[in-house]
Amino acid sequence: MLRVVDCIVAEHDVRLVLVAAAVCLFGCFAAVSLLTRARRPEGVVRLYWLSAAAFVGGGGIWSTHFVAMLAYESLVPVTYDIPMTLLSVVIAIGATLAGFSLALGGRTVLGGTVAGAAVAAMHFTGMFAIRGPVQAHWSAEYVVASVVIGVAFGIAALKVALGNDTPFRRRIGAAALYACGIAGLHFTAMTAVSFALDPTIEASPQAVDPGILAVLVVAATMLIIGIGLTGSIVDQHLADRSVRESLRLRAHVQELEETQRHLENAKQTLSHALDEAAASSQAKSRFMAR
Repeated sequence: MLRVVDCIVAEHDVRLVLVAAAVCLFGCFAAVSLLTRARRPEGVVRLYWLSAAAFVGGGGIWSTHFVAMLAYESLVPVTYDIPMTLLSVVIAIGATLAGFSLALGGRTVLGGTVAGAAVAAMHFTGMFAIRGPVQAHWSAEYVVASVVIGVAFGIAALKVALGNDTPFRRRIGAAALYACGIAGLHFTAMTAVSFALDPTIEASPQAVDPGILAVLVVAATMLIIGIGLTGSIVDQHLADRSVRESLRLRAHVQELEETQRHLENAKQTLSHALDEAAASSQAKSRFMAR
């Protein structure tokens, strides 16, 4: 644990770490909001919300990773391989979609495992995208610990997100757990690696400069923010409309029930009047007969 904290404080620009944390929290909250919205409908509509949740969640994971990587203060200038970088975001979104789908289908533990594994797969693919005159050395213990953290928090986050608590508390709790899992996995995995200078390694011709990557990450983050905000606004609008419709229907049902009670009272009054009229008629008939 102390090594992880030392890795964050000593080897990263704390300001960019805070930016990565903000991106992570927002992405997780937006993804959880869209995922919980996907519980209600069926068919194509559910697939739409589920895909949006996976895109925002996977994209948020990817953005968090690369903002945090830009915060990493390497002593040797490095670049990033373009195909591997693109592959990492595809893995993040695709595996997150699979995990969310399983969780919505009732297999929350398996879905959380896949969602946590998605974070790990994206992270290590992104790490393998690093190019430069360096050789990476890994600590197996910290690699395993990082995967366990991602999976454990992924399961916990989806259990809370799809639980029976109030909607707002579900979203906040699930987003916090999901963000903790992503951050914990990333920085534990970063503690697992050390880079040694190796001048014999040649630069990759398909590498992108960190500055350009920063622009791409910012653009992707803005896209995620836009999608998340749009999804949240639409979701809130639909929820408010649903509440208003429910209240209107409830008032209409109460009005119908009140009308029914009045009709039943009138029916009983009429029945009593008819019974009294019948009794009076019978009494009259008996009197006339006598």
